[in-house]
Order: sequence, then C-alpha cells, then structure tokens
Amino acid sequence: MDPRRRKRDNERLQTGPPGGLDPKDRLGKKQGSPRSNQTWWKGAWAAAAALAVLVAITWMYGWDQWHMWITTKQPTLVSLVEDGTVPMHGAFRPSALASMRARTKTSPIAAFAWRRGGGSDLRTAFDLAHDAKFEKGDEMFSDGSGYHMHEAQGARIDALVEDARNGGRVWTMRLQMLEPQVESPEGAGEGKTPPMENMLSRVVFYITDEAGGEVFPVRADKHDNRKLIEEKLHQLEDEVPDGVLGDVSIYGKTSDRKSWLLQTSTSSVSLYPQFWATCSGASYNATQVVARRLWMVAAERGDGRFEVRLPNRTSCSRPNFVALEWIALPPFNITVSMFQVTGGTSYTGNHSSISENFEDQKYDGMAAIDTSDQCAAIEDPFEAQLCIRQGAFTARFRRLFQLHERPGIGEVAERVARKALSQLLAGMGYFYGHSLISRSRQVPGVQQGPESELFTAVPARGTFPHGFLWDEGFHQLVIARWSGPTSRLILAHWLDLMDANGWIPREQILGTEARQRVPPEFVVQYSTDANPPALLLAVEEVLDRMDAGALDQSETNAWRSFFSAAWPKLVLWVNWYKASQAGPLPMSFQWKGRDPITNEELNPKTLMSGLDDYPRASHPDDNERHLDLFCWMALAYRVMARLANTCSVPENDRISFEKLRDAMSDFSLLRKLHFDEQLETFSDYGKHTDSLVQREIETIGGNGAVETVRIRETVASDPPSYRFVPHYGYVNLFPIMFKLLDANSEVMRRQLEMLRSEDHLWTSFGLRSLSKSSTLYQKHNTMHDPPYWRGAIWININYLVVKALEYYARIPGPNQKLIAQTHYELKMALVNNVVEQYTKDGFFYEQYNDETGGGQGAHPFTGWTTLIVLIMESKV
Repeated sequence: MDPRRRKRDNERLQTGPPGGLDPKDRLGKKQGSPRSNQTWWKGAWAAAAALAVLVAITWMYGWDQWHMWITTKQPTLVSLVEDGTVPMHGAFRPSALASMRARTKTSPIAAFAWRRGGGSDLRTAFDLAHDAKFEKGDEMFSDGSGYHMHEAQGARIDALVEDARNGGRVWTMRLQMLEPQVESPEGAGEGKTPPMENMLSRVVFYITDEAGGEVFPVRADKHDNRKLIEEKLHQLEDEVPDGVLGDVSIYGKTSDRKSWLLQTSTSSVSLYPQFWATCSGASYNATQVVARRLWMVAAERGDGRFEVRLPNRTSCSRPNFVALEWIALPPFNITVSMFQVTGGTSYTGNHSSISENFEDQKYDGMAAIDTSDQCAAIEDPFEAQLCIRQGAFTARFRRLFQLHERPGIGEVAERVARKALSQLLAGMGYFYGHSLISRSRQVPGVQQGPESELFTAVPARGTFPHGFLWDEGFHQLVIARWSGPTSRLILAHWLDLMDANGWIPREQILGTEARQRVPPEFVVQYSTDANPPALLLAVEEVLDRMDAGALDQSETNAWRSFFSAAWPKLVLWVNWYKASQAGPLPMSFQWKGRDPITNEELNPKTLMSGLDDYPRASHPDDNERHLDLFCWMALAYRVMARLANTCSVPENDRISFEKLRDAMSDFSLLRKLHFDEQLETFSDYGKHTDSLVQREIETIGGNGAVETVRIRETVASDPPSYRFVPHYGYVNLFPIMFKLLDANSEVMRRQLEMLRSEDHLWTSFGLRSLSKSSTLYQKHNTMHDPPYWRGAIWININYLVVKALEYYARIPGPNQKLIAQTHYELKMALVNNVVEQYTKDGFFYEQYNDETGGGQGAHPFTGWTTLIVLIMESKV
C-alpha cells in the first residue's frame, strides 16, 4: 500500500477587494463586454493547454516521473549548506583503496593500483569476495579535512587536498612502494634469493572521466604531443602553471568545460612510465580494463612474462581514460598532482617541484600545533606537512574527547579510539546516480528514480561501500562531534533524497560502481518500507550540546540556521512515518512490509527495522504493534518539539509536535500498548507461536535442477494467537534507550535486573542481542541465512544503552547506584573487548561473539562500531 500523502492546508488567495468584484467589474461581466469575453477565453485556452501538457507528460512518463520531476525542482539543502568549508576533493570513493575525486557528478576519478611480485593482476579495491581484504598492520586514516593515508599490500599512499578555488594545485597523491621483506621461497635453500621478477612491483595510475569529458596523455619522449596540448590550451585561453606541462603529464577537460592537468614525478629518473589511452574506461572496472590490455599485449608477444607493459598507444580519437604504468624494484615512490587550469587566472611561482609550497598550508578545523621538534627537521615539505597534519589530528582529538581523563581509559584505548575516528572519516564517499524504486510490493514494476547525489559515510568499505539510512544516524553522532560543517553537509544530502511524500530510501545504491557491489535482491527500494529515523539521534545530540553550552556561538548559529532551513523536510519526513507506519490502535506503529505468507523463514525478517532477523510475531499481519518503532516515534516527536522551541517555525507546528511529544511520553500509553505483565517487560505484540518446526524438502529450482529447501510448519497443538512476543532482547530495551521510563520506578529496576542477567543479555563483552533463553537464540532463519541479530553483540545498540544509563544515573533516587554501576560495568566491558580485539587482529568488526568476544562479520567495519569513541567518553 502506497504511503498516504501528507495533508496540506491550502489557503485560497483573494486577488480582489473584499466582497469580490467591484461594481464596474460586476457590471462588465454581467453585460459580457467583448474585452471581458476575450480575457475569459484566453484564460480558458491557457488553462486547457497547461492541463493538456500535464496529461501528456503523465501519460508518457507516468505520475511518479512527473511527481519526481516536481520534487527535483525544489531548492536543495545542500545548496544552502555548501560554503567551501568541507574540502571539495578527497578520497571520496569508499570501495577503492587509493582514489581521489571531487564531490561533483562531472569529476574525473583517479586512483593507484599496484601489485608486488610477478603476474598482471592489479590491486585497488579491497573486497572480501576477491580475497583482497586488509591484513593486520594495514592502515587507513583521514582527518576529515583533506589529509588521507592508506597502507596495504606493501604500499603506502598519502594524499593532501589544497584550496584551489582560485586555480592552482588541487591535490597531491604520493605512493611509496615499501621495501619488501625478502624471504627465501620454499626449496630455494638458505642464502638464495627469489627471482628478480618476483621482487619487482607493478604500479598503475589511472584517471577516467565517466561524465563525457576528455583525457589525454602528455608526453615528452618519442610520443611527444606537448605542442598539440599547448595549442589546445591556447585556443581555450587557459593558462598553465609554469613547469606543469612536464615530461609525464595528463591533460583533461570535463563535460562542463573545466580544464585540469596532472603532473607526475618519481624518486628516480630511471622510472619512466608506459601509457595507454582508451574510450572504454570506467572507474568501477578500471583495473580489469588495464589487466585485459596487458593480457592482450602478452598474447601479441606470445608470453606472459612480468615485464609485459602497456602499449604506449591511444586507442581512440577522444579518450576518456588514461593509464600510466611503472615497473621497478622497491623501494620507490611516485607522486601525482592535479592542477586546476582556469582561463584568465594568473599563476605565480614555479610548480614543477611537487613537494613545493606545502609549508604554509592552513586547513579548517585543524588548529596549528608546535611542530618545531618533531616535524621541522623533515626536509621534504610534503612529508613535513604530513607530520604536521597527523600531529594536529592527535592534539585536536585529545582536546575534544579528553579520554585521558576518563577512569579506566589508558593510552592503548585512546590510540584505538583515534584509529576508530580516523577510519570512519576515511570511509566518507560521494555517490551519484539513480535509485531503482518500486511503489508497491503487490503491484510489479520498477522505475528509475531521479538523478541524486549523496555525500555520506559508509558502514564497511569492503562489504557495504554505500549509504544506509539508519547507519548514518549513528555515524553522525561521531562526525558531528568532530566537524559540524561536515555533519551538516551530510545531513543535508540525506534530507535532499526525500521524495515529495517524505520517504527516503533506506539503502542508497547510486551509480554503476555501487550497484556492482549489491546483491540484486537488495537493489530495488520499496517506497512503503521505512527505516529507523536515526538521523534524529544526531540532531538530539547537537541540541543537548547547544543547551549545555558546549558549542561556541558560531557553531550554535550555524546549527540553528541549518535546522530552520531543514524544518519543512523534517516535518514532511516525520509525518510520513506517522501516516505510513501507523499501527492498528491509536498511537501504535508497525514496520510495514513483512512477508505474511513465506514458509521458508523460521521468523519472517523485518529488514525495515534495521534489526533484520530479530524475532518478531511469527505470523505477520496488520494487527502487529512494534515496540521499537513506537520508541523511534517518541524520539521523533520529542526532537521536533525541541527544534520548534529552538528555531523559528510556524506556531501551529510547535503546538502540534508538543502535543504529540506529551502523548508519546505518557507512560500509561506505553504500558497499555506494550507491557507484558507476565514477563514484566515491554514487548512487541502480534499473532505468534513458538511451536514451529523446520523440515527439508526437495523442489525444482528455476534452472530445472533439484534443490533442497527448508520450510517451517506450525505444530497443530499450539496455533498462533495474538499475544506479546516472548523473545527477550534488544527490542525490549528501547524504552530504556530512548529515556521513556521513570529512573527510580520499580519497572525500571526490573528492566535493569533482567538486562544484567547472564541468562539473558549480560556478557563480559557487552549486551548480546537476544536472550540465551529464547527459542530462536543463534538459530538459522533459513537453510542459508545464519543468525544475525540473534545473540551477537552490536556496538550501536550497546551505545544507546550506555548513553541512556549515563542520563538516568544523574537522577537521584533508590535506583541511582544500580544504574551507575551498570553503566560503568557495561562501558568497560565494551571498551576492553573492542580494544583487545583491535589490538589482536587490527580490525573493528561489524559485531562481536557473545561467548568469546571475538570479532565477526564485516571487517574492517568503519561504521557504528566507531561509537566506541563516545562510549569511552561517557561518564557519570
């Protein structure tokens, strides 16, 4: 069922004086004067023409396309927030290890790929499916202000972004192939070294323009084409920085006629690259394109030796892809700088030396620090600037979070926290493209959404390198603490994705590269499906800091301006949840979209809730009431009421949200809808039975082959009936997490006692997601669907509990001591385990095992597991 539209109050506009037409006009109309008749007919024809155009467009493209066209014409929040504070360029391609691009759809995309040892395979993306994952000791780092560093597979890449709004150098990347640890191959005998070709490294740098631009290699050898490029630049009246059009350069022009140049340099004059230019390059398969070219060269030569090189050839008249290739014995380094070429801009100085002019760089958000001892002795200005940026990051981190002052947080924990923050920032990316949307699960049909852009953090660069709505709310809790401008820009991007009904797709799979990494069954987004409005968690955290005076006046004003601009979209968004996810009783809510007829899942999933396979009512129908969504709506109304009293908003909006806040804060309503008197806890309600069995049957698959599937059956002696769902776990904690309980009530004490029970959720490593007493604890949902939210420890939910306990522990009363004790013990259990696992493996994980504490699932998981920073900071 399509989400109901938000009702709008349309006021009639009176264009004439009170009472309607004046006497002369009435007389003229009554008499039907020729002038009035002509005016009437002109208006009628104009209205008919407009209606015909609307009908034609609707008939040709469908109402949804017309609806989306209208939506895209509205002013964007991004256009209001974008002020140049957040770097326009960066490593904004999460699925690639060493790549640079701008936050624009016409940006060229550049990257390094490399391989140590023999063979033509290249490495750029770290992908679990391709066995190119991180290893212990590998690093990724970003300060969120233009410095990026990655170290993996024997190479280190540093990138610095510069302010080039007036022309000049935009960014510099330096790849260092590190000296290999030479080991004698098996059977080689002691003292023998491996063959030379097994010690050589192949490095490829490529740049591609997928938006209709051109890319040309600039050569000074026998393929010299510098004169041609200079003539082209002269015709365009573009000025070039002195010395940039050097021995090895690349020239390009974007589809919106912005020219740029790349200059390369190496640590040795003997390192001179081969090149190849083609028209078929794309960022999502760039390494495969280069590898195929190498294989073709090898086939032409009749061998597959390592020294097979790119062919020094341009394969078409207007290439959009250029690759440069070096082969050498490490250690060596290759440096690439991009220059913005702007017509009429006057450049001063000589930029032929890439390491020049870094000494005086100033970066927003990075306060200057005393580097006289540590960094001043470094001769290379580029390396010195890296030292300064790393030192500035550490100093600012200590000043903001003050973890060294928290009991139980030592130097090792603080170092792990810094890595967590830097890895979250390193996972920010820019995406552009279309979502695939279906308006109903019942009516087939998929359409392409409007062109959209998104700047966002991602959960895991190797496994989930695109945007997730509810994940992003948790990401912004951390990012907003580090950089208000970055957080406002990301929030603006997400809110601009909203359609005219107020719906935001829960997964943002924009562009070919993003779509290549997502299983087909998850690509289509259904406009009836919600996702937790977790962005409001970050909004409430900002409001708390504003109220506490923790933000300076400029940041406070910036956030107030942003919230005022975002208010109409936030109202539309919250009202969409209110209308589309309404439950069977007043003020009740349910996640729409659960499968009511499947017999292949032991408990039908609720992907919309973010908790996927967490046990709900076994037989979904329209009478379900979901506790977690009730609490999300209570949070939404509370935040909207606070915003209404912080910003300048219509009085009717303020009154409306205050009434909704008060209603949802009424404990009697929560108790009526969700309190299970028998279990003495808050629960979901629906048609449910625990008497389910699974058995395997053979069936004929789509390809005609016999397949074994597992189906569920209900035991006849215990048919499903309407009841509170008896499974105890994370969902039952939502009233605590969202501060809906009286801190010193008996109900609160009972919830704490259950939470602390090792038979239920308490472990030495944090709170498990499902009680050990549950019949679905660690149970597969299908034959090929292992348990996900059925026992594992998840940091995002544990964070919400820790922060709620921090709040409750400040309220005097009989439960205060127990709450404070629970807060500290839970906090330290989480901190100690995450730090231990990171120290042991070098990764942050998607989830942690509730029996051993070991990391499991996606890794490195640079998303909400980085909330460990804020958990360390928490205090009572």
